[in-house]
Amino acid sequence: MILAAFACLAMMLWPEAAVAAAGDGVALWSGTVLPALLPFFICSNFMISLGVPELAARAFRRPFSSMFRAPGSGAFIFLISVMSGYPMGAGLIGDLRRRGELTAAEARRLLAFCSTSGPLFMLGAVGTGLLHSPAAGALIAGAHYGGALLNGLLWARMPEEEGRSRRRAAGGSGPERESREGRKPGRARESGAQGRRELTLLDAFTGAILSSLKTLGIICCYIVVFTMLVDLLELLGCFAPFAALPWAKGLLKGLLEMTVGSAALASAELSMAAKAVLCSFLVSFGGLSVMAQSMSLLSGSGVTAGAYLRRKLSHGLLSAGLALLLAGPVLGPAAAETGLFPSLAAEYQLDFFRQLLFSTEMIIIVMAVLVLTVLWGERKKRHEGGRDHSGI
Repeated sequence: MILAAFACLAMMLWPEAAVAAAGDGVALWSGTVLPALLPFFICSNFMISLGVPELAARAFRRPFSSMFRAPGSGAFIFLISVMSGYPMGAGLIGDLRRRGELTAAEARRLLAFCSTSGPLFMLGAVGTGLLHSPAAGALIAGAHYGGALLNGLLWARMPEEEGRSRRRAAGGSGPERESREGRKPGRARESGAQGRRELTLLDAFTGAILSSLKTLGIICCYIVVFTMLVDLLELLGCFAPFAALPWAKGLLKGLLEMTVGSAALASAELSMAAKAVLCSFLVSFGGLSVMAQSMSLLSGSGVTAGAYLRRKLSHGLLSAGLALLLAGPVLGPAAAETGLFPSLAAEYQLDFFRQLLFSTEMIIIVMAVLVLTVLWGERKKRHEGGRDHSGI
């Protein structure tokens, strides 16, 4: 209540700054977030209604169970998160958890590596747009996704998670027990499958659109609020003590909103390697703005804000560490100007649009391979099942 009253007072004292900040937030949402995320939200919600995560769970059950101690549906969540960016992964985890297809412990493990930024943001907006270096964008993207996978392996083996798993295996109650029962073959799963059979494709698609618009409306509000917060803190002089350290000021802004912080770091007097390392941390941590968006989508999942914060902080540190290790080979004197492959730079240097096209093509190829793998596995199982039945 005190913070809300303070925000209202600040907006009355600086109305022009508040309106300008709100306009910037809405422009960011309508110009970047809405066109980028709306198709992914609609398609992913539609695929969830059709049971695609269950197909992925059967196809990737063994590798995800052994590596991340999570169900195979995490492959679907990870791929969509990589393709679309924040906060898509958290939204899918929340949806599957509320549907009873994940336990709270599994949701926390998936959150450790399935809450990622999109490649176009890192390659285009940060690398080419802010840092003016495609090589730096590639370094940030590689460190970000590598850090996410390492983070998933790390949190799958944390003592905290082990203890919760033992308590869940001993019995459990409430949502944990309901989720465990919901994922077993039985009445709950049968009723869910029956519900999907009775739901027409048009109804499922319309529901996916309505759910996506609601989610994107929530994201818009959080973007506006945090954009205004950063600007108001700037007016109040909260960042003045860091005027002599522009990188510290940029890092502090990035803890609130990563895009604003990344822009501040790009203008600081730092080496390209230092900028890439610090931006890797901010992009992987996500900032409190992304945290607020993600927690709103994780409502009712049993994932606390503290659990989310710990996982994103470790993701940021791991990504920054990887970027620090790779900065020398990738951002050497020649690579800083010519990209990742200096000897071939004259022929193959990527501009922004070619880089955008390349990353989109690769995402489509990976998505197609995943879908074909799942369909082939299902067809093989049906064929073998029919052969066994005829033999009986």
